[in-house]
Amino acid sequence: MELLQLALPRRYSSVSDVLANAAGAAIVVGLWRILRRRVRLYRVGRPLEPPV
Repeated sequence: MELLQLALPRRYSSVSDVLANAAGAAIVVGLWRILRRRVRLYRVGRPLEPPV
């Protein structure tokens, strides 16, 4: 994300921004792994009907 923002003229980036993004991503990955262990996901056989 920070690499994309560097191209913007009024935007600056710092090492702390990169570290905050990496920490957030690590938290999300960790929570996703915990969730995958506790929740069983099923594939739907056919798409759901659109609401009328």
